[in-house]
Amino acid sequence: MVLLLLDSSFLMLITNSPTYGFEDVKNSIGKVELVVLKDVVNELLSISNLASTKRRREAERALQYASKLKCVTFSEGVDVDDKILNYAKVGGVIVATLDNNLRNRLRSFGITVIFQRGNRFVTEGVT
Repeated sequence: MVLLLLDSSFLMLITNSPTYGFEDVKNSIGKVELVVLKDVVNELLSISNLASTKRRREAERALQYASKLKCVTFSEGVDVDDKILNYAKVGGVIVATLDNNLRNRLRSFGITVIFQRGNRFVTEGVT
C-alpha cells in the first residue's frame, strides 16, 4: 500500500472544486491510503479561524474531509512544508501539493509528487 500525503492547498482544492480525475490518479498508483500531518490540520484550523468567509468555508470542508484520514504527528522541521518534506523523505510517501516551492523541494529529493496542471492532476516522479 502506498501512502499519499496531502497538504492543505491540495485538501482545499479536492474538497471545494471538481477533482479533475483525482480518483484516476489514485487508481493509477494502486492501493493508496490518504494521510495528513497534524500540522496540516492545524494550518487548516488557522485558515478557518482567520480567513475571509469564502476561504473559511473552504478550510472547514477540507477539515471535515481530513478528519476521515489517517492523521500523523511528525515534528522534524521548522514549518509545515519542512515537516512534509522530512516525513516524505523518511516515510517514502507520495505527496500531493499545489505549492510550487514545496514541489520543487520534493522533486530535488526524488520524491513523487501529485500536482495540478490545468484542469487535471499530474504525477511527477517514480511511483
